[in-house]
Amino acid sequence: MTFGNDNLLIVKIGDLEQENVDVILNVTREDLYLDCGGVSGAILKAAGQVVQEQCNLFHPELLKPGEIFVTLSGALPTKAIFHGYCTEWDNGECHRTVHERNTIENSELLGDWINQQAD
Repeated sequence: MTFGNDNLLIVKIGDLEQENVDVILNVTREDLYLDCGGVSGAILKAAGQVVQEQCNLFHPELLKPGEIFVTLSGALPTKAIFHGYCTEWDNGECHRTVHERNTIENSELLGDWINQQAD
């Protein structure tokens, strides 16, 4: 999937530690507790506890749906990890698709910014 300015979003199944990417988008819990399993747990295990420490120190409040919080990548060979939160239900209605789209769009903007900083 390509977004504005030739940014490319690739969805893969595999081992995060083996991927050569600029940024990992981690859709996680609103409280940013990464050790609760799934992809967040795998990222925490691969990147190291420093990523959880950054979440705790620099974003102690809950993430809002679609919001992105950026941490360093710890031991992972990426520039950064983007952590986003998507709700599934709100008053009986599913809003996950809207939040996922907002999360991806916000990630794209941050990706553009990171690329500009590297230039």
